[in-house]
Amino acid sequence: MIPDTEKVRKLRLSRGWSQEELAVVASTTTRTVQRLESGKSTSLETLKAIASAFEIDFHDLLVVPVIDPLSAERKQIEAQFEQRERERVLHQEITSRLVEYWNSKTPGFKLNHEGHRSLEKWRREFSDGEIMEAMDIAELQYLEFDRHGQCIAESVEHAFEKVPAICFVGREGPEERDIYYIRGILPKRIPGYFDDARAIQWLRNARGTDVGIPDLKILAAGVYNWTQFRAGLDELVNAALRAEHADFCSPVRAYFVDMIFATPHVESSSQIILLS
Repeated sequence: MIPDTEKVRKLRLSRGWSQEELAVVASTTTRTVQRLESGKSTSLETLKAIASAFEIDFHDLLVVPVIDPLSAERKQIEAQFEQRERERVLHQEITSRLVEYWNSKTPGFKLNHEGHRSLEKWRREFSDGEIMEAMDIAELQYLEFDRHGQCIAESVEHAFEKVPAICFVGREGPEERDIYYIRGILPKRIPGYFDDARAIQWLRNARGTDVGIPDLKILAAGVYNWTQFRAGLDELVNAALRAEHADFCSPVRAYFVDMIFATPHVESSSQIILLS
């Protein structure tokens, strides 16, 4: 322990003691007193013995550190910068891991600088878990491969651009995720013309007539063109309407089916089927 040597010396002199006399009163050696007054570190027992000789608490003989307010503030600021630097390094490491995760899905293609920047932007909006899950879905739904197992360039860019949209959909609830999953299957099954917005709205409206998600998945996996998709939905909706409203005559059912497929701007099928 480091004593306040000046205080020890003043207390000794105020009592008119020599170093030898202080050593006797404190039951220690003159050499110990000399070392203590020269600023050498000493043991707690020795410090207590000296303090007892002066009839004071040993804490009063310790050096009181001078606290510089500016120094303390400077240390706090430096600690904040160090913390931010650690966070920056960690952020870069995680972004790099996400880049590697995506690159592992696209043989022959790697994200460029703009891809890195996109990921950094998405990480400010979504959790890393949401982004990874969206990447998995984008891989399944949008990546296309040639006969050599290499990714088709256009599909790589398209799939990556879909990641934030999939993240948003993931927050909408399981049914909406299912609808977008089915929508993701359809473009691969239907070459050429495909109306994305209309397909999503038709799927939502079909769900409003109690057409089951499994039935819609089976339909999506089995169609080969837009007309077949439209006809398949027509059959599923008719079947659901017959099951729920057995008293509907065919023209009435046809009327409601036409309303369901009329426009992609209908907010929900609850606005269509209102009869009990």
